[in-house]
Amino acid sequence: MNDLLDYRPKERYPPMPLNNAHFRGSFLKIGFTLFKEEFMKIFMIAIALIFVTTFAAQAAGPKMAQSYTSNYISSSDQDRCQAEANYMAANSISGHVWGTIGNFEGVGYGSSPNCNTCTPRNNMRLTGDASAQGRNGKWYRVRSWR
Repeated sequence: MNDLLDYRPKERYPPMPLNNAHFRGSFLKIGFTLFKEEFMKIFMIAIALIFVTTFAAQAAGPKMAQSYTSNYISSSDQDRCQAEANYMAANSISGHVWGTIGNFEGVGYGSSPNCNTCTPRNNMRLTGDASAQGRNGKWYRVRSWR
């Protein structure tokens, strides 16, 4: 009589026990599918983050080094030495920044404007000599020879 009063639909199959291998296998398939979807989301977010940070870094990078050639093609070696010394002082760089000025270029830094730089072995004519002082108090010097 109770069966007649129960209006809920009957289950087609009885519930499977939890230790059934078929049940465990289907659970793993569902779990792997969810894992794969989550992995793809995380992967796509990581790629987008790399993409955005790369372009942000390029946009914020030093523009002076990129426009150096176009700005100083017709300038004298003295002007180019001064520009490089100013850039070195502004960014606390104690080494070569751009391409060689003239046939030989020497850079240096120290506590005075006449700090030592590299010099050429051959007999060459000095075409530029410039110094600039940085915020840290150091002097940066660039010399060029032809």
